[in-house]
Amino acid sequence: TDRVALRLARQRRALEAAGWTLLSSSPALVESLNNKALLQKHAAELRLGHLLPRHYFAAAAASYPSVFKPACGEHGEGVAIVRSEREAEALIAEGGGRGGWVLQELVRGRREVSLSLLLREGEV
Repeated sequence: TDRVALRLARQRRALEAAGWTLLSSSPALVESLNNKALLQKHAAELRLGHLLPRHYFAAAAASYPSVFKPACGEHGEGVAIVRSEREAEALIAEGGGRGGWVLQELVRGRREVSLSLLLREGEV
C-alpha cells in the first residue's frame, strides 16, 4: 500500500543496516508519488507523461467515459467511471477526496492495470 511504501522509505537506512535490500526512493519522493495528480506532473516533467493514461485538468476537456479518482487513495476507494461532463462536475464539486482529484482516460480491458513505480535510467 501507499502507507507501507512511505514507511519503508522512511526506515530504509535502518532496514538496510539490518540486512534488508530495498528498492525505494527518498520519503519525499515516495510521498509525492502517492498523490496521483503529483505523479502525473512528475511524469510530465520527466517527459514520461505519454506513458500514463491521458489526464484531464477540467471536466469540459475530458472525453467520456473517463475515470475519476481521489488524488490520494488506495485499492479503488472513491474511483468512479464517469460518463458525462455533468457527472464529473458533480464529483469535482464534492471535493474529490484528500489531496484533490484526478480525471483521466478510461483504459479499456479485461484486467485492471496499476502503476506502482516510476523508473528513469534505472532509478526509482
